[in-house]
Amino acid sequence: SSSFRPAALAPIRQKSISCMPTHFTHTYLDNKSSTDLTFNVVRVTAGHDWSGEVLGGKYLDLSRLALSRYQKVYGIESEELIEPYANLIIAISKEARKSDRLKEISDKKGRAEIRGLMKEVEINVLRQPINSIKKAGFYKRLAVSNLRDRQQYAKKALDIYQRELGEAARETVNSKLT
Repeated sequence: SSSFRPAALAPIRQKSISCMPTHFTHTYLDNKSSTDLTFNVVRVTAGHDWSGEVLGGKYLDLSRLALSRYQKVYGIESEELIEPYANLIIAISKEARKSDRLKEISDKKGRAEIRGLMKEVEINVLRQPINSIKKAGFYKRLAVSNLRDRQQYAKKALDIYQRELGEAARETVNSKLT
């Protein structure tokens, strides 16, 4: 017997997802809904020490998947990519705080990946005519992370806020305190 599979469902893939404590198979589409769902899982678990444990140690993989899906759905120059880039960069930087036996990637590889991601986002997204406040927000998120260059990102955020909002704006004042 043949199974009916509409053309719209052609890109269906089977993906095995580890979800503690069980394993199950999940069918997904590379579309806006699955893109949003993937990133919402990343967003909800971001910043929690237990995020890697809840996601079966796959937080970095899921963060990479979220960014990849956003790139496919929105295009590589979309301002929609700002938040997924920031989350992935911060997730990689958090690996540096883990003991060597728990790290998914080495410090050297992580720093190289962060440099590559920063170059990508600055060339493909941040140079586009996008909302300046979103751009400043990206740098501000990186400024409050544990990244080595966080002071540089704090300066970029402050410069944008001063230029766009003025010295007395709440965001400008908050950036000065960062």
